[in-house]
Amino acid sequence: RDEHTISRRCGCSGRGTRCAVQRRFVRGTQYSIILAITLDGIITYNIVEGTVDTERFLKFLKEQVMPFTNPYPGLRSILIMGNCCMHHGEEVHHLVEN
Repeated sequence: RDEHTISRRCGCSGRGTRCAVQRRFVRGTQYSIILAITLDGIITYNIVEGTVDTERFLKFLKEQVMPFTNPYPGLRSILIMGNCCMHHGEEVHHLVEN
């Protein structure tokens, strides 16, 4: 691979106007964000270069999220996570349950 990921073949323009500008999409540094929020706002977040793996996610939960949670039915006692496969792992389940 070189630094170019794709040559885009479509774009946006006004109705009836041809899209005239063609540019290459240039590969750069990728970042991921892990975020914990409540109805009151952001509790904590972590921005990392590259992707987030299960180990990094578990560390984030253990060190930055769990200290702010309480047993149910207390304040901040419910965690809602997306459908990412690392959210369904045994380690995550064990950490949250304990």
